[in-house]
Amino acid sequence: MCLEIKEILKSRLVAATTDGWTENHTKSKLIAVTIHFISDKWKIQFRLLLAVPLPFEEGPTTAEKLRAALDAALQKFELDATKLSWVTDNGSDIVKALNGTSRFYCANHAINIIVRTTLSVKYAELIQRCIKSSALAQLIVDDCTAWVIEVRQKIPSKFASANDLTLALTNPQSQSHIKMLRSVRDAFPRVKDYLKNDCPELMVTTEDITDLIRFLGPFDLDGSREKSASVTPSRIPALLHHCALDPDDSGMMISLKDTARDECTILRALEAIEGCKQVVGYFNKSGLKPWLKQEGCRTTKQEICTRWNSQLEMLESVNDAWDKIKGLLTSKGKKGNEVLKAFNEIDKTDVEDLISFLEPFEIHTKELEGHLHPTIQKCVPSKYALLLHCEPDDDDTALMSAIRKKALDLVEDKMQIQAEQKLAYFLWPSMNGLDALPEEERNQVHADMRRRALGEDDLRDLDENQDVPQPPPAKKARVDPYAALRTKKKPVAVKDEVTKYLAMDPEEIGDDSDLLKWWQTKIFCTKLFWFAALTRMC
Repeated sequence: MCLEIKEILKSRLVAATTDGWTENHTKSKLIAVTIHFISDKWKIQFRLLLAVPLPFEEGPTTAEKLRAALDAALQKFELDATKLSWVTDNGSDIVKALNGTSRFYCANHAINIIVRTTLSVKYAELIQRCIKSSALAQLIVDDCTAWVIEVRQKIPSKFASANDLTLALTNPQSQSHIKMLRSVRDAFPRVKDYLKNDCPELMVTTEDITDLIRFLGPFDLDGSREKSASVTPSRIPALLHHCALDPDDSGMMISLKDTARDECTILRALEAIEGCKQVVGYFNKSGLKPWLKQEGCRTTKQEICTRWNSQLEMLESVNDAWDKIKGLLTSKGKKGNEVLKAFNEIDKTDVEDLISFLEPFEIHTKELEGHLHPTIQKCVPSKYALLLHCEPDDDDTALMSAIRKKALDLVEDKMQIQAEQKLAYFLWPSMNGLDALPEEERNQVHADMRRRALGEDDLRDLDENQDVPQPPPAKKARVDPYAALRTKKKPVAVKDEVTKYLAMDPEEIGDDSDLLKWWQTKIFCTKLFWFAALTRMC
C-alpha cells in the first residue's frame, strides 16, 4: 500500500483533507489524512493515508505539536506538507499548523458554522456584534485598548505618576470590555495628559465611554460570564426593556440597541427549536413514531448536533405532521398534556420561517459535497446564492428579517473565496461568464487564466505518458539583439485559447455535469491550458 501511494504521488498533483478528534472512551487524540487525486481514467480517487494517535497525551493540542505529528507521519510516504493542497476546518490549531502550505477552508464546514452561529446568541458574540454595528462604539473600544497598551509599553519607571497610572488601568480582555473601559474613564484626564504628545487630539470623550459602559452592563456583567455562555429565552424581557429606544439616545446608542433587539428577536427561533426538540424526544421515547407513519406522515427526526442539516430535518418532520402530533398528544393523558403545553407554545409561523431560511443552506451543502467528483467550482456561485438568499425582503416577518440580517454578515465573513476557487468557477463551462463576480474580479480571473495557460507560472510538469491533446510544435524564436530598443506596442486582443473558451455557445458546451469528462475531451486548448484546468479540479 505504501509503495502504491508513493507511485501515485510521484506522477500526480495531490490534494489532502485532514481532521482531528478525541476518542471518548480512551480520551486519546487522533488525526487522519486522506489524499485525493485524478486517476488515469479521469476519475477522482482517494486513499486514507493515515489515521493515527497523536504522540502526546498530556497538555493541550498545540499547532507545533500537530505539525510535528503530521510531518512525522507524512515522511513515511516521502511527502512534504508544503507540496500538498489542504482542505481543513478553520480550527486555530490546524490553521497555524499548516501555515506556509496551500490551505482551503472547507466550504461545507463554513456553511455549518454560519447556520449554527446565526441560530444561537452568546453573550460574548452579542457584545462584539453590537460594538461592530456602531463606528463610534468600535472606535471607543479600539482607542481605549490602544491607550492602555501604550501606557503600559512606555517607560513608566522614570515617572511615579506613570507607574500609578499603569496600576490604575485594566488590561484589555478579548471577551469583555467593561473593566477596561471603566478604568480608562476613571483615569481619563491622566491618560489624556500622558498621551498628549502621541495623541494630540483624542476623538473619544468620557461621555462616550460612559454611554458604552451603560449599554454593555446587562450583557457583560463585568466579564464574569463564560465565553460560551448563551442568552436564554428567560432573559428576553429584561434585555428588550434595556434596549427600548429613548428620545435622548445618541446615534451610537440607537445602533447598539437596534442590533441587540435583532439578536433578542432571534431568541424566538431558539424557543421554537427547543420546543420541537422536546416534542421529538417524547415521540421517540414513547413509541409514537409508528403512529405517525400509519397516518401517512413523516416520522419525527431528532436533531444531532454533529450531523449537518439535522436541525432542518427535525423542524420539517414536526411541521409536516403538525396536526397529527397535536392529536396524538391530546390523547396521551398527563405526560402527553405536558408535552402538548410545550407544543402549543411553539409558533408554527416561526417554524415555517426557520425551514424557509435553512433549506437553501442544505441545498448548497449537498452541492458542495462529494469525494468522487470535483466541487471546488461551486464555491463562488454557492456563496453568491446564499448572499442573495440572506438579503432582506419587504415581506419578511420580524424573525426572518433578523435572521437574514445576521446570516448575511456571516456568509460574507466565513465563506472566504480564494483565487483558485475563482479559477475553478471559470473552468465550469456553463458558468464561464462569471456572473457571480463583479467585473473587476472577472477581468482578474481572465488575466490569471491567460497567464497560466501561456505557461508563465511554475507549474509542475505533467506526466508525458498520459494521452492528452498536444499543440503544434512551436518554432524556435530568433534572438533579437535590438529587443530593448524596439518601441513597445500596446497589447491587442488575440484569439487565444481562453478567448475561444469564453466564446463557446451552449450547444458547443453541451453537458458539463461531469466536469472531468468534459475537460478530458477538449482538443481546442494547449497542453498548459488543459493542465491548468486539470489542476483546479483536483
